[in-house]
Amino acid sequence: MVDGETNNSRQDMPAGTEVAGAVVSVLDAGPDAVTAPSPPRDDLSASQQARITVREGQSYTAAKFVGVDTARTAADPAASALAEARRAADAGWAALLTETTATWADLWRGDVEIPGEPDVQSWARGALYSLYSASNPAQDNSLSPVGLSSDN
Repeated sequence: MVDGETNNSRQDMPAGTEVAGAVVSVLDAGPDAVTAPSPPRDDLSASQQARITVREGQSYTAAKFVGVDTARTAADPAASALAEARRAADAGWAALLTETTATWADLWRGDVEIPGEPDVQSWARGALYSLYSASNPAQDNSLSPVGLSSDN
């Protein structure tokens, strides 16, 4: 059950690019939750609030599914991001985790081993992760995590 949605669209995402984009989230906080979007912000947050009455001895789970898109890949970034967030919410956390785990397990079947050089081996595995992340065959716009930092 999807309890709440929030949408934060911007004409400049990320800042300085002059590319329209949207960050949208769908919150599943359980059947008894009362949800509401958080107050609007001037950043790319897509937040919500959920009120859940808790009872001793019970377990509760909340999951937030986020969709992100830009005008570079969608005519309507907000609609596209919302569709992806809803698709993820409809699939559910367990199914997404199973799919992601299987995908990464398949990618990591190979390895680079450098005996006696744990630092170099760690760097090699980091480079493999970046390559795997940047070469997603399911899409043509994968972004390597290394592209998100300058710590290398």
